[in-house]
Amino acid sequence: MTKLSTLLTKALEVDKNNIEPLKTLAAIYVAQGNDDKALEVQQEYLSKSKKATNNDWATLANTYVTKAEGLTDRTAKRTLFLQRHLMFTSRWFLSSQQSLIGYG
Repeated sequence: MTKLSTLLTKALEVDKNNIEPLKTLAAIYVAQGNDDKALEVQQEYLSKSKKATNNDWATLANTYVTKAEGLTDRTAKRTLFLQRHLMFTSRWFLSSQQSLIGYG
């Protein structure tokens, strides 16, 4: 773990309501090539954020693509793409339904 990621982790421990450092922490993991940890942190941010943007979701999708590109097992690659597709399809469906009934 880098000094910056250690500081961000401590900041998250001090103020659990401030989830913005998660975005930076995820970016650090992506830069380090740690896609699994980046995905974990990105998903945590998206599950807690009420202000997540389409860009935040696109960042998650890009991390999935990067991870899949590194896989050599075709079955594992297909499984990862399918999981990603289902996640984004369900997110889109839920947000469109919320918009229709006035909650989005």
